[in-house]
Amino acid sequence: MDNFDRAMDFVFKWEGYRSDHPNDPGGLTILGVSSRYHLAEVSKMSGADEPRAREIAREVYRREYWDRCGCGVLDYPLDIIVMDTAVNMGVSRALELKEGAAGWQDYLFKRIARYAEIGRKRPEFLRGWINRVVDLYMVVKAAEHPISTDTERL
Repeated sequence: MDNFDRAMDFVFKWEGYRSDHPNDPGGLTILGVSSRYHLAEVSKMSGADEPRAREIAREVYRREYWDRCGCGVLDYPLDIIVMDTAVNMGVSRALELKEGAAGWQDYLFKRIARYAEIGRKRPEFLRGWINRVVDLYMVVKAAEHPISTDTERL
């Protein structure tokens, strides 16, 4: 089963429509797609309405992150965890963390450790990065143990 849509729901939750923080090396980003790496797509997105911008972003995310990381063949939840890591830290870092991880929980701990390292240089982003990982963990755990609405079991 391809969880790309599930991964995109999470990515879009954390990637605001437009950002141009002076300390973000990605430069202008729209829906998390950075002009540093995807200038042509960001240019198209900046003139588009939000539904069209999301469509363009999804194409970039599928091609440049989901497919390049092999997420389509990974089991859940590692597929969406690797995808989100690639979006936030780059494809090579996402794959590097995957190779050294003993499971999806260990992967998230390694991601937090990496954020702690780079947070020394860019502390203004550290809280947001950690909150994103905590939220990802909560999303995964909620999917593992959904709340039942079956009142007969109560």
